[in-house]
Amino acid sequence: MSSSVNLSATTKASLLASECGDALIFLLTISHPSFTEPARICTAALQRVEETDEDVVYGLISRGETYVFIPNITVKLPTDDDDSAANIGLSIGRYGEIVDVIRSIPMGQYPTVNVEMVMSSSPDVVEAAWPQFDLKETSIEADAITGEIGMESIDTEPGVPWGFTPAYYPGLF
Repeated sequence: MSSSVNLSATTKASLLASECGDALIFLLTISHPSFTEPARICTAALQRVEETDEDVVYGLISRGETYVFIPNITVKLPTDDDDSAANIGLSIGRYGEIVDVIRSIPMGQYPTVNVEMVMSSSPDVVEAAWPQFDLKETSIEADAITGEIGMESIDTEPGVPWGFTPAYYPGLF
């Protein structure tokens, strides 16, 4: 499955520049039917999104939704290889609330993860998106939550080994 991404000219120029004030940011939306609302996290702390007497929370507001910054998120994008399924590698630095969110999901059920890529100069413009992926093979370790998100591969589904031709199925034609 090919997973080519068409980026804007401005984004390509920013990514190829030796120095640039614009940062690439990943937004992750984790949802599951058991959640009251999706968990939204991001890879950059651009602004204060919440402030209480005890804590200041940083993150990003994109298209009216608040994404909370969690340190040490690593996103490994799918390859552009037609021979393999489009899977995204994901590692999230151990952070109490996200561990609780992952652990609250019943065994055998996968949460849905939407991955979006934006630039810091224009957080409301989605440069690339990988929607409706399932979080699979999650492991919670001492320093990080690691996993892989992907779609079901059609290559592993059973199929009919022959074609429906007039010679074999004259009643269909």
